[in-house]
Amino acid sequence: MNSDRKTNKLDEVKTGPRKTEPCFIEKAEQRGKTANRIAGGRAMQRIPSFSIDHTKLLRGVYLSRQDDDIKTWDIRMKEPNHGDYLSNGAIHTIEHLFATYARNSKYKDGVIYIGPMGCRTGIYFLTKGLTDAEVLELITESYRFMADFDGEIPGAKEPECGNYLDHDLKGCNEEAKAYLEVLEKLTPEDMKYTYYLD
Repeated sequence: MNSDRKTNKLDEVKTGPRKTEPCFIEKAEQRGKTANRIAGGRAMQRIPSFSIDHTKLLRGVYLSRQDDDIKTWDIRMKEPNHGDYLSNGAIHTIEHLFATYARNSKYKDGVIYIGPMGCRTGIYFLTKGLTDAEVLELITESYRFMADFDGEIPGAKEPECGNYLDHDLKGCNEEAKAYLEVLEKLTPEDMKYTYYLD
């Protein structure tokens, strides 16, 4: 079959004639510019978390977004793109222990979600109705718990977990201890991004 064939008629029926529009459109929005991708004729704005300059992002805790009284927190345990990442086993165990501790804490009613970042540099933490000081206290207490935990990992049996063999308690302990050095120096005033892409 000729790979240089003309536009497939079936493609035109589904999506209309192919256009020669640029794949990126830059437009100013809020703090900087938002990149829009053309996908199937629909403009897609660059989401806010992709507008943070990851070349300058340090370890810490950052308010990623706020939707009414629900806050999404960026718990950044590793500096992005520096070659040092959380192992799959360690971040999996962090997820289990963090979720268990937070959902059993005095702030449990304000805990919405805890989950790992795909880039393996940290954790996303969603809270509702908690002050920034309470969030920082809860995160710090959770990491102290994880640093010292020595027991059976909660929810790590085959009927309870989708990948129960992929856990690393020792790695979790070590990563939590290393991150505590950052947490114990933070104040609520530090919990905001300062670097944005143009």
